[in-house]
Amino acid sequence: MRITASDSPSNPPELALSSSRETDPFVIDNTPPSITGLSATAVNGKIEVRFHAKDALSTLGKAEYSINGGDWTVVEPTTRLTDSNELDYRVTVDRVAGETTIAVRVSDEFENQAVAKTVVK
Repeated sequence: MRITASDSPSNPPELALSSSRETDPFVIDNTPPSITGLSATAVNGKIEVRFHAKDALSTLGKAEYSINGGDWTVVEPTTRLTDSNELDYRVTVDRVAGETTIAVRVSDEFENQAVAKTVVK
């Protein structure tokens, strides 16, 4: 990016000054991560949730899940290290009576977010 400052609007042309400066290159990332393979399987009174997250430009920041619209809870990737633009996640949660809606939310390092949900009946 180049920034130019000039005082020409408030000075005669022979006294006007201007200066420019260029920044180092930087990335503008406005695209959210993608969530694929979201599944929730009931097993022995629990629900196992699995999903894959990927971001085209940035490192993934964090992933969270919510049960039936409750509070968001952070979930670690299967590698236990959030250091990549593509990660797999697995978490086991307690099953509640009746239909259960599980939402997952993934953010990248620039706070772009994606959300997906699945229902266990």
